[in-house]
Amino acid sequence: MPTTTYNVDVDGWVRGTGGSQAVAVAANGSFNRADFGNVAYVGLGGTTYFTARTYYRFDTTALDTSAVVSSAFIQIRLQNSRGATSDAIENVKLWSSTDNSSTFGSSLFQTTGSQFSNTATDVGNTTNSDHQITIDGTLLTYLNTQIAAGAKPAFLLRSKGDYDVATEGNASGVNTRGFYGLPAAAGGAVPYLS
Repeated sequence: MPTTTYNVDVDGWVRGTGGSQAVAVAANGSFNRADFGNVAYVGLGGTTYFTARTYYRFDTTALDTSAVVSSAFIQIRLQNSRGATSDAIENVKLWSSTDNSSTFGSSLFQTTGSQFSNTATDVGNTTNSDHQITIDGTLLTYLNTQIAAGAKPAFLLRSKGDYDVATEGNASGVNTRGFYGLPAAAGGAVPYLS
């Protein structure tokens, strides 16, 4: 079975804010930084909370629309970490994005689709470590739907403090995990879809 790899086409991070973690998760995107990935939540003084997501888009349009993907992952490299070890930050999953446009803007924060991976990945806090973020469950169906339509798939990488805020509750302290994006600051660190 052939394997095909695509470098990221557009990536960056978007952030929402609010007076609680739940509000921050539902907030409008307030900040974006193209070509850099950051999955984080930050609690400051118990009054303002931040939730950040990484946006990845890949140009798979060269694939025949009859192609069917049986397994896939996105490879990322941890660039930095801040704060104590926290499962709510280290455990991440991929969601579909409803926006696969050619521009990068803060509105991407609100493009979370209904398809997501079943598998959570612990990215830890070791800098320059590589991680494969699995595309499975309904997210694999989404990927195949995009390929069949000749459309570019787009994803949002979310931490557990974002997608499971009901369990995790309000953030405490400052916890972040940053990932290399485009252009790669370290050789071979460009995120890719395989």
